[in-house]
Amino acid sequence: MAKWLSTKGARNVVLVSRSGKIDSKVQVLIDELAKNGTQIIVKPCDVSQQQSVETLIDSLSHLPPIRGVVHGAMVLKVSYLTISIL
Repeated sequence: MAKWLSTKGARNVVLVSRSGKIDSKVQVLIDELAKNGTQIIVKPCDVSQQQSVETLIDSLSHLPPIRGVVHGAMVLKVSYLTISIL
């Protein structure tokens, strides 16, 4: 999504996750999109906590107004298949 936004002219993209961790894949994305003039900002936020969202928004006050939000969430349920042969 960040790459697509960059191709459409986005100059500031904020990536939010609970941890806000920048792993090697995210760093590659940051470096790649910087060449196109897109600044990637990575922030922690738990969207289920109002205070966390307010803190996030306050920390972005130096940026231009928010133009859009893309929210992608999933629930991962691990289950095991047991096969019994009688």
